[in-house]
Amino acid sequence: RITYLWQQAGRKMPYKLIAYPYGRYDNEVLNSVRSMGYDLGFAVAGAPFPSFERRWEISRISQG
Repeated sequence: RITYLWQQAGRKMPYKLIAYPYGRYDNEVLNSVRSMGYDLGFAVAGAPFPSFERRWEISRISQG
C-alpha cells in the first residue's frame, strides 16, 4: 500500500520496508526478507534500538 501511495505521488520510495503480519517473524522469515532486498523490518516485539545487523527487527511504537 505504501508503495502505491508513493507511486501516486510520482515519487520513488526511498526504502523498501516490511511490517510483519501480527509482528511475528523467525529466522526463516528474516532470511527471506534480507534475500528479497528489504531495507528495514518492523515487528511488535523487536529490538527497541536495533543495530545495523538487526535492522529487520525494529520494534513498532504502540498507538494505544
